[in-house]
Amino acid sequence: MIPLHMAGLLLQTTGLGTVPNAAAAIMPLVFIALLIDAFVVAIWYFIGVAINNSGVKASAMGEFYQFIGTAIMIGIIIGSLTTLSSIYYSSLSATKLMSPSSLNTLCTGIERTTSFDLLGKTGSLLSGPSNNQGSFPGLCSLANPSASSSLTDKLDYPLAATSVIVANLTNQTVANLNYSFTLDSWFGFLANLNPTVAICIDKTPAPGCIIPNPFITPLFTVEVSYAPYAGYNFILQNLSTYNTLLNLSVESFVVQLLVITIFLYIWPYILFAGFVLRSTFFTRRLGGLLIAAVITVLFIFPTVFAFEYIALGNGLNIGNNGTSTNGLNTTYGFNAITNIPAASGTGNYIVNFFVEPNVKSIALNYSCWPALNAIARNVSGFQNGFPKDGINPLFQAEGADIIYLALPGTQAVSGIAYLINNIFNSQPNYYLPAYCAPSDALRTFYALLNSYGIIGITSWLLPILNLVITISSMLGLSQLFGGDTQLAGLARLF
Repeated sequence: MIPLHMAGLLLQTTGLGTVPNAAAAIMPLVFIALLIDAFVVAIWYFIGVAINNSGVKASAMGEFYQFIGTAIMIGIIIGSLTTLSSIYYSSLSATKLMSPSSLNTLCTGIERTTSFDLLGKTGSLLSGPSNNQGSFPGLCSLANPSASSSLTDKLDYPLAATSVIVANLTNQTVANLNYSFTLDSWFGFLANLNPTVAICIDKTPAPGCIIPNPFITPLFTVEVSYAPYAGYNFILQNLSTYNTLLNLSVESFVVQLLVITIFLYIWPYILFAGFVLRSTFFTRRLGGLLIAAVITVLFIFPTVFAFEYIALGNGLNIGNNGTSTNGLNTTYGFNAITNIPAASGTGNYIVNFFVEPNVKSIALNYSCWPALNAIARNVSGFQNGFPKDGINPLFQAEGADIIYLALPGTQAVSGIAYLINNIFNSQPNYYLPAYCAPSDALRTFYALLNSYGIIGITSWLLPILNLVITISSMLGLSQLFGGDTQLAGLARLF
């Protein structure tokens, strides 16, 4: 994963790209390229006249038409970008999910709750570096332009709005990854727990039983050691794929964020560089490809993403009664930092591909989060839809269990109760101050399996689908602009 300081250095040294800056720096080159192309065409035609070769003259006239078409195309593209940016901004501003106010609320919530430095601290992608570190304003500022904002701000808005939503998904996935580490450690602790019940008989005052001594042998001793929760290793082994998914999902979202941020910096220069290359016949195909890439990433990709977000962000009413997901209640948690449905801490969770099921909420719901039950449910409780994070849960849970087992007689009492429980219960519980009962462990496991599909679709299926649509659109536009359509053989996939 790319460290935060490297990403910040990249943002600081690139310099924020704007249409005016790019136009001032590269537009003269566009005119120079057009003049060079016109000069080459004129010489080309005169050579054809001089040698009286109709083929040369015809090819020169064809290149002349390309010159006229390029000049007209540049004007049309710039005018179309201006119009499209205004339409896109007005359209999204009228929606509940992608308006600037909604995205601003989302950004504030992410920065307040995240533990991921790439998103939450000064110098992050959302807030941007401090004033003396660079000119990047941060994705939150780019996604919240005013009505009087510049053309560049309006052009940046579709992609910036997309980046904020991806940042929200990144934040949720990072939190789930952290929670999965804790849950994995907790199940591992229980699986390897070996209570020992011993019977020792010795002479009064039984020094060999109270204080082990190699020179004093008790009259009689027997020890029984067992692992009541050894079967949790099966759950751990089967959750390895789930943890792999979370790792890959975090990497997927971070890559998407960095690519979007870099493109927000450099797209004006790519666009005008495309104009330069499109103006000359020997670089025309590359120039057309660059122009198509900018238009595709600026508008087509955010448009596809917006359709998905607006359509799926309201949640899918796929419950048994057709209106809500029955029986889930708060099992899968809520994302309180956004105002999209399933974001409050009450009611039923609605299946939503932009609100990931929360691993900690699942474990808490089934009493399998590593904390004392009273602390987990009464003291920690829920705050803004998320379980509070207080004392290290593993420390309090494992510490309480170890202290309990170290007290004289507790292992014997729990062992006898466990033996009796074995007779009447197919899934007996070995009492500990903090533990996850076998029935609860199974329910937690099944709930995590259900969340696997939602997280997988959000982090991999939808991005791959968007990538295919984006590349296909770029190839089509590139062909329209007379650009390259091969992309080193990738065109054969489409």
